[in-house]
Amino acid sequence: MVTKSHTCLVRRRRSNPTRTKIVRCLASLLIANVLFSPIPSVAGTSSYEKSNAGIKNIQASSPTFAGATDKNSACVNNAAYNNHRSESWIAVDPTNPDHLVGTSKFFFDPVFYLFHLGSYVSFDGGKSWTNAVIPGFDCQSAPNFSWVDVTDPIHAFDSAGRVFSTLLPFSLTYNPAGNQVWNVIPNSAISVVKSSDGATWTMGNQGQPLAIYTSSGLGRTADKQWMTADANPASPFRDNVYVGWTLFSGFSSEIWFSRSTDHGEHFSTSVMLSVANNDGPFNTYIFLGTGPDGALYISYSSFPSNLSPQSDVWLLKSTDGGQTFSGPMKATTFRFVTAAALPNTTFRDGISYNMTVNPANGHVLLVLEVQTDNGIDVQLSESTDGGKTFS
Repeated sequence: MVTKSHTCLVRRRRSNPTRTKIVRCLASLLIANVLFSPIPSVAGTSSYEKSNAGIKNIQASSPTFAGATDKNSACVNNAAYNNHRSESWIAVDPTNPDHLVGTSKFFFDPVFYLFHLGSYVSFDGGKSWTNAVIPGFDCQSAPNFSWVDVTDPIHAFDSAGRVFSTLLPFSLTYNPAGNQVWNVIPNSAISVVKSSDGATWTMGNQGQPLAIYTSSGLGRTADKQWMTADANPASPFRDNVYVGWTLFSGFSSEIWFSRSTDHGEHFSTSVMLSVANNDGPFNTYIFLGTGPDGALYISYSSFPSNLSPQSDVWLLKSTDGGQTFSGPMKATTFRFVTAAALPNTTFRDGISYNMTVNPANGHVLLVLEVQTDNGIDVQLSESTDGGKTFS
């Protein structure tokens, strides 16, 4: 995940200077109110404590301990996860704005790429935080069956303040030369955990993965999972939990989906949502969102040609709580950024678009990272008619 800057400039496909300024101001105000509220900061001497907005940054991470599988495949009990943290995500409890939950990778050994996912929780609007490795995956909390790594954090609250996280656990070993060997069976899965507060977690789906795979790293790999929970109080599908991911399988990649209607206790059998289209069999980068009427929107992107840096974004819609879908409808086409590393920065380029749904009016919003002849632009495309047309 890329780090978000404190300012936002949005260019629209159809030029409208007034609306562009409104979007820019709203984005700035949203960031200021959600992330940079004027709250007391903890004491510290690090230069990271200062921000360019003149507001102190607060460190949420602190040393924590759990089981870790080392490079020799041995279990290290009470291992110190006091190293790099990356790929962070944060969400606000809709029932209590002072209750914040974050997730990220917690590294045990960054040299050998060994890590699990952990959570951060604040009950005072971000003034103070606690953090811990999410249990059920490491060799200490799950001695009978554990995973070497867990990655790609994403979580969401439902309308009652319950929080759910979808995770991607995987396992491998290292040979004497220090190279990864995908010889553990099974070696990847899509799992869900749930919590009443973001501090204490239990396994969802009766402790079973939503999907499990045996050839990750060898041509059949789950990745890019995403999720949402219907937190709209008036929705007929309130508190449904929806999960999607990409299954990369050699010469194709397709979108898979599962849902829960009982607060994560059980999930439906996963189904493939992407369908054959003129773009070919490569579909990925799934996002999910719900409107105030309970409509579920799922977007994914595809790539028409390996000779041209063009990406299409497709949209699926369900009005029955994820049982059936209409579409896919092509929402937009854009020229994506092809550089692996952005020039004049230390940032690696990532997913080229994002989709969300306005919980107040149900408008579907696409944010695109567009490569132009003059550089990279961030563009906004909006649908006000349930995804039928986009600006």
